[in-house]
Amino acid sequence: MTWATAVTDPLRVVDYRAEAVSVSGQSLGDVPVDGVRIDYDGDRTEAWSAAFALSDPSMVPLTSADTLDGRSATRLRVWWRVLDGGTWLEIPVGTFCVTDPRIKDSGSLSITVDGLDPLAVARTGGYGAAVIPVGGMTVSDALATLFAAVAPGFPVSIEPSTATLPAVFDLWDRDPADDWREIAAAGGMVVRTDRWGVITAARQPTPETVAADWQEGPSCPVTDIDVEIRTSSIPRRVIVVSSSPDVSPPVVGVWDNPDADSQALTYEMRIQSSTVTTAAAATSLAALSGQRWSKPQSSVSVTVRPGRISPMATSCCCAAPRRPCPVRTGSRAGPSPSRGVTAPPSPCRSA
Repeated sequence: MTWATAVTDPLRVVDYRAEAVSVSGQSLGDVPVDGVRIDYDGDRTEAWSAAFALSDPSMVPLTSADTLDGRSATRLRVWWRVLDGGTWLEIPVGTFCVTDPRIKDSGSLSITVDGLDPLAVARTGGYGAAVIPVGGMTVSDALATLFAAVAPGFPVSIEPSTATLPAVFDLWDRDPADDWREIAAAGGMVVRTDRWGVITAARQPTPETVAADWQEGPSCPVTDIDVEIRTSSIPRRVIVVSSSPDVSPPVVGVWDNPDADSQALTYEMRIQSSTVTTAAAATSLAALSGQRWSKPQSSVSVTVRPGRISPMATSCCCAAPRRPCPVRTGSRAGPSPSRGVTAPPSPCRSA
């Protein structure tokens, strides 16, 4: 049975597991979690987040080397699994940094710990007292320099780019997230963390490219659905103005929404960027920003009734913007790239 056949089988058996891994990705063994909630919000820089629930006394952190102690640099990776005969096929859902465990014992022990997107950790790194010049560098080299400063040792993958930054561009006093967003945009890229926990800078795939799609069982039995469609964020026009001190007068780039009705859509988005120094670069950034927000955003919350496929009703909120966006929807039976998936342990798991 192939992976596609296994995940679309209406009588499939699904499960999940959590694995402790080092920053480099080396497996440190499975972690006995009781449950995990995973959220993915494609509109946020640090798109991934998670909440883990445990009750095993051995997981109470006592030293800085213990798995749930934030100083250990241990990450938790969640795998979604589907049974194929007697073999589990699995795919990673996300990899999270752990921080600030909360422990409660009122007769029964409970441990909860948040899982952070590695970008959330990198964002707090800062540049210290150093001023890091990246002016004149390519976008790829500048991003590599930035992450080496704020997140040393973190795995990073950066798509090559020949686009260059202005002659004067220093990293020192801004939020690092603002810097990496602006630098990446100059090369037509976005910065995200992939499911393996690797900080990735790359151009976004076209929205027509669908990795996979399936429903939860025959006719997709849903007990509740809540849909919100937002059009207020669609711009009629995007204007990018260079704020680089090397450019006088400032260059301007404009993107007009070809689908906009001037009477219905009046929102004009204005962006100031210190990385653009030519009209072509300003126009490119305007087009990239405009196309990102040019479609309505659909936020969908569904509840699937219990059945033979999932042992418990699973509620999830799927953020599915109808625009180029890294948010993807997936299985409702366990952890997935969908937003807000609660993953209860499956009682029908077998070896």
